[in-house]
Amino acid sequence: MAAKRKTTKKKATATEKAKKLDGLQYSSGKIDDETISHIEELEKTLGVHEVNHFGTNDPKIFENKMSDMTLVDLQKLCGKVRLFASGNRKELKEKLRKEFRRVTKGQKSIVLQNQAGSVCDPNHPDHEKAKKILGEGF
Repeated sequence: MAAKRKTTKKKATATEKAKKLDGLQYSSGKIDDETISHIEELEKTLGVHEVNHFGTNDPKIFENKMSDMTLVDLQKLCGKVRLFASGNRKELKEKLRKEFRRVTKGQKSIVLQNQAGSVCDPNHPDHEKAKKILGEGF
């Protein structure tokens, strides 16, 4: 018969566990205000407001814009995106949210107008600004 080996497991102490956890990074899944401001600055530099009637491709930025709008502003936006502007403020916001999701669904890229030239072109006036923003990351 073979001899049985006795194995002992070393239990990790609380300080060892804490050291392992200190190096971990986590994501809450939420976008912080600094990231949203980077997105707004990038969209402004790239001229998204000229191409997109909503003025942005980011849902959080769009929600912030809608919260600042009056009933008349919401009705004007409905007219721009070709929605029937009937109902109260709450109904208009819901219509606009649906249309925003429909238009931006799967569209996480930005379409630029050819008239203004590409920001990727070194001769474009906003080339360095866009390069700096994209270099910082999110």
